[in-house]
Amino acid sequence: MLALIRIRYPFELEWIEGALVDHVRWLLTGHKLYVPPSLDFVPYFYTPLYFYLGAALSTMTGVGFVPLRLISFLSSLGCFAIIFLFVKRETASAFAGFLAMSFFAATYQIGGAWFDLARIDMLFLLFLLWSIYLIRFYETWLGYLLAGVMISLSFLTKQNALLMAVPIALYCVIVRPRLAIFFLGSAALLIGGSSLVLNRIHDGWFNYYVFKLAPHHYMLRHRIVFYWIEDLLAPLPVAGAAAIFYVYRRLADSFRKEGLFYLLTSVGILGGTWITRLHTGAFVNVLIPAYGMIAILFGLGVHRILVYIKEGIASGQTQIVANLMSVVYFICLVQFAALLYDPTHQVPKKADLEAGREFIQTISLIDGDIWVPGHGFYPALAGKKTFAHAGSIEDILRADPGPVAQRLRSEIEDAFREHKFSTLVMDKGDYKFFVSFDQYYKFQRHIFKSPDVFNTLTGQAAQPDFIYVPRTTEGAN
Repeated sequence: MLALIRIRYPFELEWIEGALVDHVRWLLTGHKLYVPPSLDFVPYFYTPLYFYLGAALSTMTGVGFVPLRLISFLSSLGCFAIIFLFVKRETASAFAGFLAMSFFAATYQIGGAWFDLARIDMLFLLFLLWSIYLIRFYETWLGYLLAGVMISLSFLTKQNALLMAVPIALYCVIVRPRLAIFFLGSAALLIGGSSLVLNRIHDGWFNYYVFKLAPHHYMLRHRIVFYWIEDLLAPLPVAGAAAIFYVYRRLADSFRKEGLFYLLTSVGILGGTWITRLHTGAFVNVLIPAYGMIAILFGLGVHRILVYIKEGIASGQTQIVANLMSVVYFICLVQFAALLYDPTHQVPKKADLEAGREFIQTISLIDGDIWVPGHGFYPALAGKKTFAHAGSIEDILRADPGPVAQRLRSEIEDAFREHKFSTLVMDKGDYKFFVSFDQYYKFQRHIFKSPDVFNTLTGQAAQPDFIYVPRTTEGAN
């Protein structure tokens, strides 16, 4: 129900959603996705599959938030299904599968309330989980070939999959070297081939955004330990313990193949998430793959503990078995209780909807070009031309000290100096790349009477409230 309400909301739930809608609009107007960064458009440094799927669906539904959120929502349902089937198949217990699936669903809030947003993460995770499911349970040449296809589709949605796939590929080589050829071959062919084709089509800009730009964000050293303690251990103490227990027991109980699979898969997914989380701009949504892997291990670990209880106590002592099992169930409930949240905090209010409509009406009445740098797609809703998004611009200026970023910075400064925009609509936040906009534009007024309406509900807090207009020649510094 929560997702169905949010999917239909016609404004941003998170500040980059509108920018991704702009990517779809850009494609549908005949442009290439990866182009030299300019004031008109700067793509985010993601691989393109989500945008191509969004564009295809938008031709049937119309351009907007709905088609992109629908892809994410359906992908989330797919993730739930794979987690359930994964654990059920491993344990022959529907209860264990349901426990794992429910746990992953319960991480909705701590993962940024991302399952139904117009963002790429859930589609990326769907393909990733699908790949490891095939490797674990379909040990045939076809299963491994399809696993390579799935990991390639995951990469083509978000390039982080490439990092996570390395330990998984190592498992294939160690345990099933002959089958590994099909996994590695299909993945190498699709990832390498698609990257070459995409780079050629986009005149080298695909490599610039996907491989050069993305890895060059600053590393936040405090997150080296913060990730393991604050992101994982603190919110997931029971699930984390069950996950560690399961991997350890699989290795210790002479189930070396199974133990190695879960060990290396965990290293790939949790380690890849860790490396991503270390960089600036990495919000809690990057933790979702780690939560998915822990969910699988949580269901497996709890099931294994229950089996040990039944096996370790004489059959006549049923009361002791029941008591110990009740303790396990209670501890699981404690873990779920730790993840409780108020879902109403993620539902836009009627006042937000009304304020959003008033906002679009307000900017539609402004003459000339306007720039709302923190919010893509809003100008389009008002019948205005759209421009590059603040987040993607800052990605360039933060990660690239070279001539590409310098040209972009100069273009922005020239636009301000020449009063290209009749109006700037700014957020409460500070845009670091606006080196000199206040020399050429002055604050005129607020749009909203209250700071508590029309705010994004997750991610960076954002409310497009501050109107700036050009300074007169005499007033310019």
